[in-house]
Amino acid sequence: MEESREVNNRPIVLCKRLGNLRTEVDAPPQDRVISEVILDECNRTVFGKLYSGGSINFQAFLITMKRAWKVDSVTFTHHELGILSFTFDSEMNKERVLAKRPWSFASNLLILKPWEPNKYTRCYKFTNCAFWVQVHGLLIEWCSKEVVSHIAQILGCVKEVKVEKKGVAFHKVGRARVVLDLDTPLSPGILYNLGEGKVWLDFKYERLPRFCYSCGKVGHFVTNCVEVPFDEAKYEDRNMNRFGHWLKAKAKETGPFW
Repeated sequence: MEESREVNNRPIVLCKRLGNLRTEVDAPPQDRVISEVILDECNRTVFGKLYSGGSINFQAFLITMKRAWKVDSVTFTHHELGILSFTFDSEMNKERVLAKRPWSFASNLLILKPWEPNKYTRCYKFTNCAFWVQVHGLLIEWCSKEVVSHIAQILGCVKEVKVEKKGVAFHKVGRARVVLDLDTPLSPGILYNLGEGKVWLDFKYERLPRFCYSCGKVGHFVTNCVEVPFDEAKYEDRNMNRFGHWLKAKAKETGPFW
């Protein structure tokens, strides 16, 4: 207990030891030292991080992303802690790329965050990402934007909702763009109480990257799962596991939907 207290109080002790050596100076007004050129460059910049382990070929990564983003010019910088920055040739291209998230490279999720003033690069958090989630199983009369939004709120912050017709005229599918916490397992669905009865609703995640069918988390495959150690013999003895079909996971590992 005492050792923990000493560690927590160490910054305070160090500051006190500085004594008169510690000084505090006010910065000059921002408009005097930060030019419009620099601000324009910052407004065209996004920070990113690949949400998975392993090394990648950054030259191939940059070429692939420029092609996927359909941009002719983007400045790429590799910062500490695996953080990347991309400065686009226009704010329009930057906003277009952000609007079409999520992006991935070689099944590795690329999380993008727009530049924010007065924020250090290391302070950006790359543990959440917005995905389009389809809600399947709703009755026709219940498939509305209000209901889909209410359902999707259990997954995270809802950014956008759409209700689209699929196939026959009376078949509709609700879609919600939801900010998901990547440190928690994805939910396969919910039991929704309609008042007079309950119905099971399936969630299908669009453009899902590297994903584990054992623990339900994004960022690794079932064969590299730390929480649920991989045992091929046990998986071959059962047709289904908690987060998907084993044969599908073994053959493809990931796909456009889950």
